[in-house]
Amino acid sequence: MIPLFDTHTHDSFDVFDADRTEMMARGKEKGVIGKIQIGCDISSSKNAINVAMEYENMWASVGIHPCSVLSLKEFPKIEDELEELLKKYPQKIVAIGETGFDFFHEDTPEIRFLQENSLLQHCHLATKYKKTLVIHTRNATEESILFFRLHREKLPKRGVFHCFGEDLVFANFATQELGYALGIGGTLTYKKNEHIRDAVQKTPLEFLVTETDAPYLAPQSYRGKRNESSYMTEVVELIADLKNIPVEKCAEQLVQNAKNIFQIPL
Repeated sequence: MIPLFDTHTHDSFDVFDADRTEMMARGKEKGVIGKIQIGCDISSSKNAINVAMEYENMWASVGIHPCSVLSLKEFPKIEDELEELLKKYPQKIVAIGETGFDFFHEDTPEIRFLQENSLLQHCHLATKYKKTLVIHTRNATEESILFFRLHREKLPKRGVFHCFGEDLVFANFATQELGYALGIGGTLTYKKNEHIRDAVQKTPLEFLVTETDAPYLAPQSYRGKRNESSYMTEVVELIADLKNIPVEKCAEQLVQNAKNIFQIPL
């Protein structure tokens, strides 16, 4: 059994309501020593905190998913809502997000404006409270690079590009230019994703962390099933193979990376 740390999961979602405790136990049996529960809006951020409070070695991230930014029309200062949570649970909240750009489902001038405005507010909060920024990027590679270069002085020191799916060029931008990490999950194992494997192989190990994005994106051996943290072993084994290092050594470094990047006292 190797140690595993899930830096991005949604265990608070309804799909886990029937067997959440059993799922957590399975993870522990498989070596999962810590998790970060991720918020996608105000409600799910509160739920993420509740799950983090209920289970051992669990933390939370609060934020507004880019696909949820229409709520900013009703609450233009979403930063205030998130800040209340940060002040109330300073030890449990280790990150801000997930936030970023997503033009897969909808791409309009309004969506672009709201997503950029939301991302700026998240960056400000992460900087102010010295938290790690959790970044979502989908169908927005160029826009993400432009934003982070344009607002370089406003960025927090620590960040993770969650569910990394880009190529080596983007990986180098994220890690070498920004000093941020890449969140690696089940998509690394998909047969068509040779570009992700190439990027992971050529990116220094200290810039990688593991995640599931559960209940989504289960590794290849579990495709079509609800994802959960106990499945991360397949991802770690593949990273170790790409790096040509022992699995145990790779797993230990990935856990240490998570602790360092999210400033977790574990």
